[in-house]
Amino acid sequence: MTRLIYVSHPEVAVEPDVPVPQWSLSASGADRAVAFAKHQMLAGVTRVVSSDEVKALETSHIIATHLGLDVEVRPMTGEIDRTTPGFVPSDQFEILADDFFAAPETSPHGWETARTAQRRIVDALTDLFSPTSGDVVVVGHGGVGTLLYCHLAGLAIDRQFDQRRGGSYYVVDLTTLKPLSGWRTFEQPPPRYVDERTLEYLRQLGATEEELDDPALEPSVLATRLAVFPIRDTLTVGQLAEAVDMSASEVEAIRVALGHRIVDAEVLVAGPPDVDLFKGFKLAADVFGVQPITDLVRVIGVSTARIADALVSSFLVNVARQHIGADDEDLEMAKANALSAELLPTLLDVIDSSLRRHIVAAGRSDDQGALSGEFEVQRLAIGFVDLVGSTRLTQNLSVEQAGRMFHRFDEVTTWCVASRGGRVVKLIGDEVMFVAPDLECAIDIAIAIQADLGAEEVMPRVSGGIVFDEVTLRDGDVYGNAVNLAARLASAAEINTVLVSPEPSDRDGVSICMRQGLDLDGFDDMTSAWQVSPN
Repeated sequence: MTRLIYVSHPEVAVEPDVPVPQWSLSASGADRAVAFAKHQMLAGVTRVVSSDEVKALETSHIIATHLGLDVEVRPMTGEIDRTTPGFVPSDQFEILADDFFAAPETSPHGWETARTAQRRIVDALTDLFSPTSGDVVVVGHGGVGTLLYCHLAGLAIDRQFDQRRGGSYYVVDLTTLKPLSGWRTFEQPPPRYVDERTLEYLRQLGATEEELDDPALEPSVLATRLAVFPIRDTLTVGQLAEAVDMSASEVEAIRVALGHRIVDAEVLVAGPPDVDLFKGFKLAADVFGVQPITDLVRVIGVSTARIADALVSSFLVNVARQHIGADDEDLEMAKANALSAELLPTLLDVIDSSLRRHIVAAGRSDDQGALSGEFEVQRLAIGFVDLVGSTRLTQNLSVEQAGRMFHRFDEVTTWCVASRGGRVVKLIGDEVMFVAPDLECAIDIAIAIQADLGAEEVMPRVSGGIVFDEVTLRDGDVYGNAVNLAARLASAAEINTVLVSPEPSDRDGVSICMRQGLDLDGFDDMTSAWQVSPN
């Protein structure tokens, strides 16, 4: 792809008594032009074309000198003719410019009409509108540059497409003759090239021109957002707080609990669905209390963030990699993201059904445990199973081999825990923490994990620790001295054994013996436990 890069001159030294075409660059304008000339985007430029106005010539010579090129001067690419009424102060000029763009067929203030200026600039550059052996820079002016942009983009003349600051540029694909972006200042990065078919597909998904003009545009990411969350954000934190009759700090606290970052006050962060959601939070807080709901929301935020990350990672590994390097990579990646997003309702149904069943399974009466202030206390079996020597082993494995090993560990442990009536509390790299209703159930789980992992070809052996005692339950996690003791016992256990406390019942297929004199980190007294291992 070859490009035409249209550049408007930067700041000038305003001299009311000098004709505008003879104005020179100011010191700051010259400095910006020098910095822009070093832009990596200009590395492929083979021609520099300029209007004959002094400020444009100065800018073009700075660029051409840095690139080792000559400047081609084209007088017909000059700025809109404003000889009448001549120089006007900047505030009055803005009013005249608004009128100029609003009435392209007329000349209410004696200026050259917008339509005439547009035809002039298009005719002056027509010979450049075809692929060449290199990129072309055209140095000109904001007004005629905007008129050229409107022509190439197929847009009606409108000042909304005008540059926001002198010293800006836009890029045109000389194959399609379509701008790749709107105006960008010298300091902004060039637009990422996205072909027209991909842009049209994104428009079909609902993308706005502003979104397509984003310099950080990633078609696949935008396609996902449009498919997953088509409703645009229209409210700031303060506006959302007002809509739900909460304070801004309360709304922000819930947002952060959900895992969302703090943003500036003017940033849009919410839409109509969020209003109903936060009203629900407020109603729930009135029933349960603000802090308990915030704690629960935090659990939801952590869990959904993990689900989201797992989904994206799975997509990249199993779907996206098929399209990397393809000629139409952007388009196919965008389609794949949008198609995958169509599965979201099914995923939400799975989460809804699973959550309901887990609530039923977790249900218990208050006489099954004790309530201590803000916490629930129960007698449960806490288990840890660790991969022994995994750190040393992974040093000799590739990243992919290590990934497969830990993935298999997760598969086996979650299967063994869930299928035997336990619950995985957390997976921590080479360790799983789980709870079970009683000691015998926890021992069954640990032995099953050892047996299944022992059948794997490339897998470290495991050890485990189990304690049956009172623990504190909060926010889906488990705390207390029993948890710490179980973790220490797992570390002290020999390979393919489980250290258990208190003494377990005799059972077929396993041997049980007492181990004394255990020196456990964090426990001052020498500790004893019962070692359980398969026969």
